[in-house]
Amino acid sequence: MSPGSASNITGDLPVPAMMDVQIDSRLALNLKALSSRLHQLSDKIHIDDHQKWLGHLSG
Repeated sequence: MSPGSASNITGDLPVPAMMDVQIDSRLALNLKALSSRLHQLSDKIHIDDHQKWLGHLSG
């Protein structure tokens, strides 16, 4: 890799569109239902719920 190519590394790679959503902890969210509804729009939509690994960090 040449020194100049590192500055344009994403020019050759597909960059996904991302959304960061924060839900009020007082609200209940049915991730399975949300995922199902979003997959009706596109099978390329992926929900990454960080609750599993964040729970390990907080004890």
